[in-house]
Amino acid sequence: MLKTQPQRQKKANQDAAKKAVDELFNNNTSSSNAIKPLTDQAAIDAAQALVNKVTDPTVKAALQADVDKAQNLLDAKNAATAAEKAKQDAAKKAVDELFNNNAPSNNAIKPVTDQAAIDAAQALVNKVTDPTTKAALQADVDKAQNLLDAKNAATAAEKAKQDAAKKAVDELFNNNAPSSNAIKPVTDQAAIDAAQALVNKVTDPTVKAALQADVDKAQNLLDAKNAATAAEKAKQDAAKKAVDELFNNNAPSSNAIKPVTDQAAIDAAQVLVNKVTDPTTKAALQADVDKAQQLLNNSVLAIPQLNPMTEADTVFSGKLDVSKYNPGTIRIYINNAPATVVTVDASGNFSFNIGNRKAGDVIGVDYKDRTGQYNTTTKTSITVTPVASNLTINKMTENDDTITGKTAPNAKVRYVVNGQAVNVGNADANGNYSMYIGKQKTGTVVGVEVFDPATNKYKAAVTTTVLAVNVTIQSMTNTNDTVSGTAPANAKLRFLINGTAVNVGTADASGNYSKYVGTQIVGTTVAVEILNPDTGKYELAKTTTVTGAPKNTAYTVNALTTDSDTLTGTAPANAKLRFSINGNLISVITADASGNYSKYIGKQKDGTVVSVELLNENTNQYTAPQAVTVTTGTGNATLAPVINTITEGQGVVTGTVPTSVTTVRVWVNGVAQTMVTATNGNITWTKANLKAGDTVKVDYKDATGNWISAEKIVTK
Repeated sequence: MLKTQPQRQKKANQDAAKKAVDELFNNNTSSSNAIKPLTDQAAIDAAQALVNKVTDPTVKAALQADVDKAQNLLDAKNAATAAEKAKQDAAKKAVDELFNNNAPSNNAIKPVTDQAAIDAAQALVNKVTDPTTKAALQADVDKAQNLLDAKNAATAAEKAKQDAAKKAVDELFNNNAPSSNAIKPVTDQAAIDAAQALVNKVTDPTVKAALQADVDKAQNLLDAKNAATAAEKAKQDAAKKAVDELFNNNAPSSNAIKPVTDQAAIDAAQVLVNKVTDPTTKAALQADVDKAQQLLNNSVLAIPQLNPMTEADTVFSGKLDVSKYNPGTIRIYINNAPATVVTVDASGNFSFNIGNRKAGDVIGVDYKDRTGQYNTTTKTSITVTPVASNLTINKMTENDDTITGKTAPNAKVRYVVNGQAVNVGNADANGNYSMYIGKQKTGTVVGVEVFDPATNKYKAAVTTTVLAVNVTIQSMTNTNDTVSGTAPANAKLRFLINGTAVNVGTADASGNYSKYVGTQIVGTTVAVEILNPDTGKYELAKTTTVTGAPKNTAYTVNALTTDSDTLTGTAPANAKLRFSINGNLISVITADASGNYSKYIGKQKDGTVVSVELLNENTNQYTAPQAVTVTTGTGNATLAPVINTITEGQGVVTGTVPTSVTTVRVWVNGVAQTMVTATNGNITWTKANLKAGDTVKVDYKDATGNWISAEKIVTK
């Protein structure tokens, strides 16, 4: 049965609608429940328009259900696409904002980009589902992470440099605090240089500037300290030179000042000592100045000469030798009790109306030395004597054996020796008396007492002290160092060189004396004085003038090389020499009895100048120096090390170097390994893991300070 035109049109509409609806779905079937990727709203709208033309309600309902399914699937797809787009946009924004100018292509993250920002961006990228987009975003996140890691590593490295520099800088200062404005006692140039090297590695300009300011502060403090130390050293040297030059041989230990040392010289030395600030050094220098002052004081302190007094006298008087020193005043004692202080005039005279004193009273004096203190060496006294007998006693020497004197005619007298009565007798009609008592030793007190009939007692004795006359001095030459001679047994003596007292001594029980005074130059006057017990003063006894031929001043200095460690030469027997290295005085040497001298000085570098001076015993001054310049010795020739063949697995390196070399340095492939001892020029070093192709180097430092090296390749 043929269909009518309307029927055909109806069928065509249904077919067209079905075709359009089916083509919305995968495999052109709605049962797939999935629309094609290219199915969009226009395709669904076009299919809807065709469905709308279908008139059969059943067919249309079925088609409409499929169109609705496609619309729902498209709506779901569009919603998912929009959500993915939002995730991608959020992720891209977060990733882009990690970078400068929000552009990953510039390969630099923003200063504010930190791990939290990257982690947040990563979380957003993780939500993206499109693999291509996600991969691109992940690459940018990874780039940002790498840049941050590099930045953090650089920051950590910079932080480590800053910490190391700050620690080194802080440790230059007291309490590790630059704010203390004081460096530690141990801070030296090496410490500051080490800190500076660490500061130089810091890159942060602000931190570096602050650290540099502290380094500069430490340097300024060290420079000031060094300047102060140098200034103090100069003051100490100047003071020591001035103090030493006060003494014989420029040696305070000589305990004798030079003849030319006067108060002005001591005052000048004192001024220089006052400038020294180191307490220990200053105390030592001050002790030597005080010693010189005391020696000068003692050299100018004269013993006062007191006029005798009797019971009838009322004025006590005396005279002081003021040619070297006038104290201005003198203190008077009565029976050891201070009584008064009186003036000493320009001629040295002094007196005091003391009133009548009884016989036996002791009147004494002393005076102040230059230090302002009463000096015990100036103390002397007299004893008041009676007047009735007009008794006198003549002086006695050790050669006399008879007491003589004068008293009242026919007076009865008693003779005493050291306070003990030894005999009695009578004066003659003229008042003269004499009594044999035998020879007495120097210092013995001999006296005479007059019998007083009124009291039936002997009056106080008039005494005298036995004096020495038998003093001799042996001649001296410039080879002698001891003054000797004879004197009364046990006599007290003082020895002088060119008028300056240098020592005191005592003759022995046999009357012999000797005193070391050192060898003296020709023409020196050596004297001995003997102490007069009556006056308490030393009196000149004998002198001698040093004679002799001029002493030999020839000496030699043997050549030195860098192999040498001992300075040698010849000089007069037992001569004193001193030597310097590069102009710096080092030490003194004494030649032996054969005239040879030697001094260990250690090995010196090529070009070092060693000079020697001889103490000229004719002038007591050092001669002009003789100098030698150190040359390179054969033992220090710059010969390259010889390395024997080294075999892989053998692990032993052997070879030779110059015999003067004691240690070498060993390298493997440019890396220093160890220092090895060389014995008689031979070296041996064991390293088990040497392999073929390794480069072994051996080097040593020659006498000029240069490293001399050789290399050897390890073979199979």
